[in-house]
Amino acid sequence: MNSLKRLIPILLVCCCLSCGKDGTAADPLADSGRTERTELLLENLRDIVTEKGFLVGQQDATLYGIGWSNEPERSDIQSVCGEMPALVGFDITGYATNDSLSSDNIEFAKILAAAIWQYDHSGMVAMTGNAADIKFLNRLVTPYGVKVPVVFTPKDGVDALVREIEDNDVTNALIASTEDGEKVDVLTASFAFSPEKEDSVSLMEEAQALDAQLAKLQSLAKQKNKPFALSTLSYKGLKYAEFWTHILLPVLEKYNLSYILLGSNADGSTNDFCVPYLGHVGCADFVRFYNSKKSLFLKETPAIYTNIKAHREKQAR
Repeated sequence: MNSLKRLIPILLVCCCLSCGKDGTAADPLADSGRTERTELLLENLRDIVTEKGFLVGQQDATLYGIGWSNEPERSDIQSVCGEMPALVGFDITGYATNDSLSSDNIEFAKILAAAIWQYDHSGMVAMTGNAADIKFLNRLVTPYGVKVPVVFTPKDGVDALVREIEDNDVTNALIASTEDGEKVDVLTASFAFSPEKEDSVSLMEEAQALDAQLAKLQSLAKQKNKPFALSTLSYKGLKYAEFWTHILLPVLEKYNLSYILLGSNADGSTNDFCVPYLGHVGCADFVRFYNSKKSLFLKETPAIYTNIKAHREKQAR
């Protein structure tokens, strides 16, 4: 199905930059105290990604799906449209008290491997958890010595997270929140369509509410010069087959969103899924959504950890 996608010219990421004799890569710090790659991710989410569209991601996308789990380099998104998500989200709640299993009973070793894989393939990583769980990010180091940048959403407040970041010398975290503040890097919103709705009229009414929410968020983001995103977006069960292009896309394409993070595909039998899977009635419409110029998947992701502006300036000389 990749041949259906209208290609968008992008730069390719080279993760292993300036490798030394010991096989490690340089991972310098910026003036902010965060790694340069983390700062570049913030800059590119604000200025570069939105030139093309918005990154499309899913919670736990590469950890499990409908009818499968623990199969590396797989996702339901990939099964439907032939391409991996540009962003994968992980919940690391519980790491502070149990460094083996998350509160969702997912092994942290698997989250670690999946996050590093996503980074190595030029994708973005988002995480959520309590402030004390941020210590996990210090384990997110590639085999060649680069700390994986993460957009982190705290469940227990920004102030507590800032303290934990400073106390634990975490240098690879951007802070995302629904509330603006000096320390917030990415402004976010959450939205859930009602799972019992299955007709276009009622879903369009809810889409109007999403439209209004994004209009306010974009206005604030422009005022603060910050990127903004939908950190959670769900329509569990996907009862309306043309949800993606008839309901969702007409709203999203109006705004300069950096990314959307769709809910996980936990259980098909209970309608606890937010992305079509093979055999689902919504597959065809999701492929049309995938083919939109605005929706960006993994192979289309700009080089979000590199200085794209400097590269452009050099090319223009």
